[in-house]
Amino acid sequence: MDKSGKADQFLNAKINIVKLPLNTVKFYELGKSCDWLKNILLELNEKADEKSPEEYLEETSISCELEIKKMFKQQYGDMIFVRGNIETQFKTQCVRTLENMDDNLTLPINSCFLDQKFEETEEFSEQLEIFEENQLFDLYFFDKGFVNIAEMIHEQIYLNINQYPIANPDTPLDWANGPSNTKQ
Repeated sequence: MDKSGKADQFLNAKINIVKLPLNTVKFYELGKSCDWLKNILLELNEKADEKSPEEYLEETSISCELEIKKMFKQQYGDMIFVRGNIETQFKTQCVRTLENMDDNLTLPINSCFLDQKFEETEEFSEQLEIFEENQLFDLYFFDKGFVNIAEMIHEQIYLNINQYPIANPDTPLDWANGPSNTKQ
């Protein structure tokens, strides 16, 4: 939040860590007016096929509330902590009936970014999480001083999205009840 108590409404897909103040939490409330977040929503809407993903934008939503804090630790150098949540309502296709349907996802974000030089070290080469500030964080790495927030959000959504959405499990399937159905 800025001095007036409001959260910022804009955040670049990649953040220059030099521009983040040390030990200060920055707040963001983002929606589909943020280009990279809108692109994620468009991608989520691609599976529904009655309209184009762009035409579904009015009927769908995505919001993201984030707190970003930069800290310095002697052991790791700059560390970027990203906490918050994502909520999205989007169009997809039922894997059972192939009908278009609404789906949604609410997801907490708890990520930590370290310098990319740590990614190949023995300590972190196979590690997906890091324990800092008495919490477990998903581990990411920043490259050349830039934290890729959009990539992290995209990954978190696709790791947690329902890959096999079903509109109604009780809907009879036409092909299963037809005359060519032979039960053995």
